[in-house]
Amino acid sequence: IDGSGINSIDSTAIYEVKRMIIYYKKREIKLLFSGLKGPVRDQFRKHKIYTECGEEHFFVNIENAISYSKGEDFESKGNIARQAN
Repeated sequence: IDGSGINSIDSTAIYEVKRMIIYYKKREIKLLFSGLKGPVRDQFRKHKIYTECGEEHFFVNIENAISYSKGEDFESKGNIARQAN
């Protein structure tokens, strides 16, 4: 999911993201997030979405997410889970 256009997120959207995670996990499909902005990342952390989805599934840019999905190497420093606000 390219989140670069998401500037903020409310509780209804958080609820739906959590539902998506559960839905796709049951089907063994990984959700990858890229380009999330600071306020959105903060809400994801606050609501434990990083934990539920797996921190390794969050990326600074879409290119790193695509590389990860293909099993290619990419610079781990590009991973949002390691990026400070």
